[in-house]
Amino acid sequence: DFPIKGVQVSADEGHLDWQSIEESKLSFGYIQATEGSSYQDDQFMVNWDRIKGTNLRHGASHYFSFDSPGATQAENFLQVYQPTNSDLPPAIIIEFYGNKQQNPPDKTNVETELKAFISTVSEATQQQLVLCTNRDIYERYINGKFPETLIWLVDTTSSPDIKEPIKWSFWEYTEDGTLGNKAIKQNSLDLVVYRGSEAEFKA
Repeated sequence: DFPIKGVQVSADEGHLDWQSIEESKLSFGYIQATEGSSYQDDQFMVNWDRIKGTNLRHGASHYFSFDSPGATQAENFLQVYQPTNSDLPPAIIIEFYGNKQQNPPDKTNVETELKAFISTVSEATQQQLVLCTNRDIYERYINGKFPETLIWLVDTTSSPDIKEPIKWSFWEYTEDGTLGNKAIKQNSLDLVVYRGSEAEFKA
């Protein structure tokens, strides 16, 4: 039902054979560049250079921290990621970590810092951003607050459905995906579908 599929990766995946990933009939890859205000993924540039040697569309992602200012997180991201016109929109990964599930961050503060990140990166890249998150965080922090962004919904328990009430553009349907290609050693990849057609994705 979804002709456009892709993968999201970070340094945790180790060495990735992007040629083989392309041969597995994927269309795009998102590569984590940074996390918070200081962490920079040491495999980002390696993966970024290698994916450019394929026909895969590519985008950079940032893992959002609830514990540092959005503006400094944006500075960290833009130190590592140098946007070009052919890139997919930057993605912000927002998920609870540590004890945040038990002690959720203040809604107003999260909204303020997310808006600071979004405005800075949107201005620098001239792109809409993509918010990558699950239903809980979407309903708690995102719903109705960021109309200027696209939504990347993480749901590994339900099948992708066009009738989903959340207006998603990307759907991460598994964190344990395999590609059935012997050259790809990873057996727990984050696999994603795009909601639209090939023409819409290209546009």
